Amino acid sequence: MKKLEIFRLVFVAVVIVGLINAQSKKARRFSNDWKKAGPEKSWNSTEHEYFYKWRNDLMKKRPRLNDQILRSQKAIFNGNK
Repeated sequence: MKKLEIFRLVFVAVVIVGLINAQSKKARRFSNDWKKAGPEKSWNSTEHEYFYKWRNDLMKKRPRLNDQILRSQKAIFNGNK
């Protein structure tokens, strides 16, 4: 009987801790929402490096995407003359 009572207490404690963590509004570490929120004072150096690497990679990709859009727009404009 004592094992069953201890198991129940542990189970209830785990459920309560899980519910508390599920209700936190902070984004999970290294998720897209976490990255979009931007750097915070509480971050350590690894988190800052990860964020700035992600941001720089994103900035490098954007000109390539914009260049492709501009090429297709030019082709459309030239075809409509």
